[in-house]
Amino acid sequence: MTDERLERLRREADRLGFDVSTSVLENCLETAENLRTTARALDDRADVEVSTYPDVSSRGEYNELLAYYETARQRRATGPLSGLRVVIKDNISVADLPLTCGSKRIAVVPNTDATVTSRLLDAGAVLVGKANMDAFAFGPSGEFSDYDPVENPTYPDRVPGGSSSGSGAAVASGEAEIALGSDTGGSIRIPAAACGVIGMKPTHALVPRHGFVSFAPSLDTIGPLGRDIETVAKTLSVLAGPSIHDPTARDRSLPRFSEGFNLPENPTVGLPQEFFEAADNRGRRSRSERCQ
Repeated sequence: MTDERLERLRREADRLGFDVSTSVLENCLETAENLRTTARALDDRADVEVSTYPDVSSRGEYNELLAYYETARQRRATGPLSGLRVVIKDNISVADLPLTCGSKRIAVVPNTDATVTSRLLDAGAVLVGKANMDAFAFGPSGEFSDYDPVENPTYPDRVPGGSSSGSGAAVASGEAEIALGSDTGGSIRIPAAACGVIGMKPTHALVPRHGFVSFAPSLDTIGPLGRDIETVAKTLSVLAGPSIHDPTARDRSLPRFSEGFNLPENPTVGLPQEFFEAADNRGRRSRSERCQ
């Protein structure tokens, strides 16, 4: 621990008005060095290369896509997701397509796929393209992409939800059977609800995040959206599991999420009353109708 670094940190603490002991300052410097070492190790294992890309423009009837393959990409014809079209949120790496995170401040083309992209292709999915999103995954409504807002295919007078707005809209419009989104504080669940599709936020670290641009690493998760629960469950089974490129991914045996859909004839459903206190009459009627 060098006296120079310690003294610099002490001066900064004094400037900010913090009265901090020497032992705390030393612990801060040690923590910073450990984080630096970890970051370097992750960079060495990431195996994601990029090249610059000059221009990106949104596409699709609902502004849901930022880029797509002229000929949809498929690695193999058979697998649990055989023939199902998929779009991927634009904060996840897809080889040869621009990655922007919904912002014009970023414009790169990855030369390699994220782990989740590779797993979808290995499962027989047909990769269509990248989905629009609120810039840097920061927005709940789908209105804040630098490439213009996404429209809601299901309810045209309402926002599609965000930040995985293009993912929700692509599934709702029939552009794809599956979409990948990311969820930090609702970014899969909000557009799924707003567009009337199924969205799943997996347990943190269940799905590898190699090739993913993090917003809040301790909370970020990658997860699927689809038109029905079975498709979402099959997709999660494909995505989940450890990866050599992501040491934070959970390394343990996983259930087959697509199994166990044999519900009783008249299941009991619990609805927290507090969720509906601010709902309008249409929401209350919908709740009653669906639970009959």
